[in-house]
Amino acid sequence: MGKWWCAILQLFVVFLRGVDGVGEFEAAIAGAIQAAEQSLQREPSAGDAAWDTKELRSAVARLGLRDAGCLACEWVSKIFRTTLWPIFRKTKRSARRELFHKNIEAVCSMKGFPDDLSVVNKGGKTMLADWKEEQIKPGKRTQMAIIKGGADVQEGARGVCTSIVYHQKDLIASVIEKHKDFRDVDWREILCQRITKVCGEAPGIEPDEEL
Repeated sequence: MGKWWCAILQLFVVFLRGVDGVGEFEAAIAGAIQAAEQSLQREPSAGDAAWDTKELRSAVARLGLRDAGCLACEWVSKIFRTTLWPIFRKTKRSARRELFHKNIEAVCSMKGFPDDLSVVNKGGKTMLADWKEEQIKPGKRTQMAIIKGGADVQEGARGVCTSIVYHQKDLIASVIEKHKDFRDVDWREILCQRITKVCGEAPGIEPDEEL
């Protein structure tokens, strides 16, 4: 059992003891917080997945929300497509690997992570969105509310991008080179459920199935 779950169990035991355990309760809370921080910041062990890096954990921790890693990866998959398509357009597949490596920094540049990037609830769905851009879109607006914004979202999401795209650049390059139509690739699935598992397993895909 990990430190985090041991701390949770400790909190529960102290709760059962009642008010006499107030001092212990405070100590248990501090222990739980410390254990959680250590879990997020620790160096991944040999048993961890190759994609589960310390940098990725730190980026997700900065976002500070449930499923934040998946939300950020979904955003990354969108800017991955929109940033690279103009570069790959009218190019041969054989040239794309080199082009990707030359332009990799453009994918996670601050241009793709605006100041108003926020975790929002839009039409009942939680996602990352450029709040300012959403306000000026033409047509009927979908009801939307900000859950969290600011530098933590901006830098956390960018951290998820660099942790995935830079760390897995060779594998991503091979996928880019393999597929004839870059736009037809489901990059959310590739980046968030196949190369990494920040959004869980891709349904209907065998573990050893080729990308």
